[in-house]
Amino acid sequence: MTKKILAFGIAAVLILGTAAVAIAAVPGVFPSSGSNFGLQSKLNLTDEQYSKLRDIQAEFFQKMTQFRSDMAKIRLELHDLYLSKNPDQKAIDEKLKELSDLRNKMFDLKWEYYEKIKGLLTEEQLSQLRGFWGLGFGMGPGFCHGFGTMGRVFGPGI
Repeated sequence: MTKKILAFGIAAVLILGTAAVAIAAVPGVFPSSGSNFGLQSKLNLTDEQYSKLRDIQAEFFQKMTQFRSDMAKIRLELHDLYLSKNPDQKAIDEKLKELSDLRNKMFDLKWEYYEKIKGLLTEEQLSQLRGFWGLGFGMGPGFCHGFGTMGRVFGPGI
């Protein structure tokens, strides 16, 4: 039984780690410098804007990676609590609250990221961005609370 739990835990960590990397990689947003499909060329970003955008993105992904790691750890602890002989409901509820609090922190970080990006762009660039990716909030596929595909990068209402 313990070997099964350990194997499941290791598999879960590997799957979550792979998923975190896949989610963090937003293709087409910051492609190699020779590409005509990146935001730098589409929005006529200055070198300074592009550099700041890269720094903001790197900071965001670093923080999100830590949050995802913490979330995986809490999920494994929660799994162990559920599988114990006599599950402690109070401990389970505490872990669920930790998980919920962490999700809220991740959501807040996404909004902070969106606001930083919006503050970096001119009104003209924001207008162009709206044209590239439609109406924003709730449009298109994606995972980020209905923000749509590019909502992961620039959020709703831009």
